[in-house]
Amino acid sequence: LDSYLRALRSGVSLSETEAFQLCDGFLTSDTLSNSFIADVLLALAEKGEVVDELVGFVRCMRSHMKAVKLKAPIIDVCGTGGALGGRFNVSTTVAFLLAAMGVPVAKHGNNGSKRSNGSFDFLDELNVHYSASIDDIITQFKSFQLVFLYAKWFHPAMKKVSMARRTLTSRTIFNYIGPLCNPASVSHQLIGTLTMERAQLLAKTWARLGDARAYIVAGEGIDEISI
Repeated sequence: LDSYLRALRSGVSLSETEAFQLCDGFLTSDTLSNSFIADVLLALAEKGEVVDELVGFVRCMRSHMKAVKLKAPIIDVCGTGGALGGRFNVSTTVAFLLAAMGVPVAKHGNNGSKRSNGSFDFLDELNVHYSASIDDIITQFKSFQLVFLYAKWFHPAMKKVSMARRTLTSRTIFNYIGPLCNPASVSHQLIGTLTMERAQLLAKTWARLGDARAYIVAGEGIDEISI
């Protein structure tokens, strides 16, 4: 993995296979330090992530996640995060509205990495029940056509990477790939990101993965559809 870090620092992008191996090392190695992981994430961001790297990381994350099988069609609505300002959590609000209108939703999300503004910070403030039990999730989905899938429970291997991410002030490749790693393998998705450049990168990545129908949107500095 040291050679991958050297390559990234010299501006060389990784292949899909190399990116998979790098991510797998993050998730499985007991010897990698938080500082090494942070250095790699920073080098990726400074170089600029490419499609091969995102696809490799997504496929690795999916290989380690705890999967949930729910009956399709299902949609997820999720942003890549990083927007400035004290906005309320739009995508989680939309999940409630869609389910109320009869659209099945499996909302994947997490706590905010820098502030308490993530989907699950919002749910905690509302005292909304969510569960790590597959049986509970299936029952809840049948009853309400709505479930919330807490990333920390369904991607347990991310625990060490999370500690490294907290030492960085900038976004990382995991901001990009989080919305692409829904444990329910949803059939439809709306993914928001901050710029058209990022949206194009995500769209090309999604096309390579080839598993669900998706809109990728950029909202003039917010990771939502703007007016």
